[in-house]
Amino acid sequence: MIESSVAYPHPVHTVVDRIEREIARLKAARPHLATRIERAEHILVTHLSTANGTHRPIKVRVRADGSRSFVVRSGAKLRRAYTVEGSAFRCDCPNHRRRHAACKHGIACYILHRALRRPSPSTCAGCAASGVELFEVVDSLTFFEGDLVCRECADDTASETV
Repeated sequence: MIESSVAYPHPVHTVVDRIEREIARLKAARPHLATRIERAEHILVTHLSTANGTHRPIKVRVRADGSRSFVVRSGAKLRRAYTVEGSAFRCDCPNHRRRHAACKHGIACYILHRALRRPSPSTCAGCAASGVELFEVVDSLTFFEGDLVCRECADDTASETV
């Protein structure tokens, strides 16, 4: 298993812009999660402002089979970290287990994941399918405007495409 701090494949200002767009999209789409999204913002600000990668609060683990999980250091409890599992963004923190709903750790990982992903122009931004007809996203709660998605992903997320 490989564990490392989340690196930035894009210039930091681009990552910050993408994070800000994703936060705004989530707040509009999920107003009932506003408080947890704001707490996730604090985790992301700390992550982006920490120069040394070993001290950043979010680390990604990539297993031999290619699956991923995130480890998020607790801001309140020293030496405590929570694990956010792969694409479901389920966290093992008490808040997530008690409420069975998105927590600040899962939301922070989701936002960072969305901001850092780089789909190939010839693959679907949703399922990474290649060799299928792709459509540009115009209005969506799941994808960024301009993302290219296959018909199935567009239909599954009720995205408006061109």
